[in-house]
Amino acid sequence: MDNIFQFFNQGWVGSLIGIIGILVAIITFKASKTAKRLVYQSETLKIIGKDSITLDEIEITYKKKQVPRVIKTTITIWNSGKETINGSDIVEDDKLRIELNEDKEIISLNLIQNTRTVNKFNAILDKNNNNKAILTFDYLDPNDGIILEILHTDSKWQPKLKGSIKGLPKGCIDWSNSSAKISYKNEKNPYILAMLETSYKDDKIFTIASFFLGSMLISFGFFYKEIESFTKEFPIIDNAGRICIIMIGIIQVIYSIINLKLMKKPPKKLNLNTIYKDKNDKEKNIKIS
Repeated sequence: MDNIFQFFNQGWVGSLIGIIGILVAIITFKASKTAKRLVYQSETLKIIGKDSITLDEIEITYKKKQVPRVIKTTITIWNSGKETINGSDIVEDDKLRIELNEDKEIISLNLIQNTRTVNKFNAILDKNNNNKAILTFDYLDPNDGIILEILHTDSKWQPKLKGSIKGLPKGCIDWSNSSAKISYKNEKNPYILAMLETSYKDDKIFTIASFFLGSMLISFGFFYKEIESFTKEFPIIDNAGRICIIMIGIIQVIYSIINLKLMKKPPKKLNLNTIYKDKNDKEKNIKIS
């Protein structure tokens, strides 16, 4: 017990705790200052399309119209900030829109989920441009949003959400990750993903704990001599052991940072895995009854 008190009485320990506290305060303050933020995530699945071995005689049609390919993109849009975004703040000369490359086409647009109907979120195809869909809404409170299902012909996979909104100088922020592009040959079962997925809250707690554990291990490895009196009971820790401890700590911290970056998840009502799971559960209940 005396060794523990002696350890915490060392000046560098207090400095380290102070630095960590300052970093946490800065991060918390920055997060609390996020007033308005419109973000989106997209997942894309290639349904059908020609490749290098496809015969020229083979044609792909959608609703009796010939197309080079059919790509399905599910795009989730929501207000991840802390203040209401009003639809009247959309700049008329730069409307909020989903946009493909100029030579591509949106062939179908379907709203499959919304948080609240009173938001009056609407998406319509641009009559003058087949590669654009115009988005409008009355207002979006924090965590309000929609899920759109788009069928299109863009081989670049990812449609972009563009437009200008007053009070949002950064525009619409893309929170999609590298796994958003899903080839039709590697389609994943959403029910399996839903079963394997941990809750956002548990994942966040685990990641933060992992970050602090990694930071402690790195500090332990670098300041081993300063805490030598505290570690006399562990004589087996040599230079190689210190290096191992530092490496484990670095891995923990890197994992935590990457995981926190990937934990940009939409609200529960707009989480596709949750929607698929609830739908599957309802179907099971109907069959049982």
